[in-house]
Amino acid sequence: MTNIPVLFTDANSDLHNIWVPFQHEVRVLPKGWVRDLGRRPLAQDTVCEKDVAITLRDGTTLYGDVFRPVGSAAVPAILPWSPYRKSGAGYFSIDTIPHRAGVPRDRTSGLEKFDAPDPAEWVPRGYAVVNVDARGAYDSEGDIVHFGTQEGRDGYDTVEWIAAQPWCNGAVGMAGTSWLSVAQWFTAAEQPPHLKAIAPWEGLGDFNRESICRGGIQEPAFWNPVTTFDGGMNKQEDVNAMLKQYLLWNGYWEDKKPKLEQITQPIYATMSFSSCLHTEGSLRGFLLSSSKDKWLRVCPTQEWHDLYQQENIDDLQHFFDHYLKGIDNGWEATPRIRLSLLGYNRPNRTATYDAQQRRGPGAKFTHRFDARTELCGLSRASLPMSTPDHDDMDVFVVIRKLDAAGKPLESFNIPFGDLPVGLTAEDVPPNNIWRYVGPNGRLRASMRRTQGEPGLSEEQRALLGEASMYHPFDQVEKLERDEVVRLEIGLWAGGMIFDEGEYMSFEVKVFLPIRPEFEGLDDRIVNYNRGRHRVHTGGEHPSCLLVWLSG
Repeated sequence: MTNIPVLFTDANSDLHNIWVPFQHEVRVLPKGWVRDLGRRPLAQDTVCEKDVAITLRDGTTLYGDVFRPVGSAAVPAILPWSPYRKSGAGYFSIDTIPHRAGVPRDRTSGLEKFDAPDPAEWVPRGYAVVNVDARGAYDSEGDIVHFGTQEGRDGYDTVEWIAAQPWCNGAVGMAGTSWLSVAQWFTAAEQPPHLKAIAPWEGLGDFNRESICRGGIQEPAFWNPVTTFDGGMNKQEDVNAMLKQYLLWNGYWEDKKPKLEQITQPIYATMSFSSCLHTEGSLRGFLLSSSKDKWLRVCPTQEWHDLYQQENIDDLQHFFDHYLKGIDNGWEATPRIRLSLLGYNRPNRTATYDAQQRRGPGAKFTHRFDARTELCGLSRASLPMSTPDHDDMDVFVVIRKLDAAGKPLESFNIPFGDLPVGLTAEDVPPNNIWRYVGPNGRLRASMRRTQGEPGLSEEQRALLGEASMYHPFDQVEKLERDEVVRLEIGLWAGGMIFDEGEYMSFEVKVFLPIRPEFEGLDDRIVNYNRGRHRVHTGGEHPSCLLVWLSG
């Protein structure tokens, strides 16, 4: 929690067209029941208890839907937590994604929350699924908060409420991707006694440094549409207004950074190199948590596609069966890290590029591989830079793979076998959900100061490695014209395979060097740069790119 005054704005209450009527009821959905034509039918009779009241420690009431097996036997429960509306009735839905991200319509029932496990999948496996509207969302009381201690405490209270229900065996797990993963970090850090395991399926950690102000550069463009469609009857935290008012680090932003060292529950984590939102948070959450029993699966496909693949659901059940049902099924023999990689002389000079050309080429440096090489892990660029035209610079960097002819390559995040027949590479949407460019980083020059990250042990620092960078973002240091300053820019983790004769291209840009998460989003991002940027290499201003070789 923080003493910083938090700004709120009205939540979107004009979403009645996608709301379902509010009414507490208990009914049995029969085997074969379908929500809509073409959806997945229920494989067995399922108890559906709708709009159940859950009272938190401060008296606020949340509402949830409970799906569970018929009968009196107590079962473990899975809690997906977010403000996205319970049971598939919100604005956000995989149905709104082109081609459903390669997930067939008949694979899900429509009862699942966005980014969440499907009750039609998990009830037959002997689990209850409790879809809750977070504080302030839709019919739940209070104001919507964006992560932080409050969300963790709300999650704690909800976990304990679930565990006390007669249909629950006292064991609760959490699962889901994106916001649902972030909520797991905060809830687990509060240490609810009956939270027996978590499955954060890709999610950011440090909201400021990894998302809304990555590299000290304000980027509210993604969060504007997210908050616009946060449905509720009251207020919601205005994170974009808070960014305008508090650019520098303070207690408000500190509260948006989960206390990973307080997490001790068993973890099933996933991560992809291709996410432009979650790679850093997923990796740090796995590495820096204090859990002794934790597993990481680095997946080669986009998170929604990965979430609903049958082999991955079976794998997660193997984990949950062990920790929520106490089954000795050999899970602990699972490799702790399962990794998928993506197969896609120091000059003494100065490279100059126009800082106001959003789509301009920037500065590019290439390296040819004489043998097959695998790069895997964090990278860091150390760049002496200057500008003759302004007192600041926003600098973006990316590592790209080029083929033997020098053509830039992209990795497709959804297998073509899961897309409509006849779809070609040219038909694949030009955004990051579908196309991955490469590991990237960014930094505002005036926020360049570095220090060791507070609170980390020597063991944790060693896990992150020397490529990991920490900028405190606690002061602004403007540049003099033509002043050369060294920028230490951390790049998010990547996993790339280069065959003999292929090239690695390191590019320095003035604007987002990767594809936006959604089409058109990059047009909403402000380019704060002016004039020219200079990258100095060699001589009295040595520069370097530090990359990790696999193994």
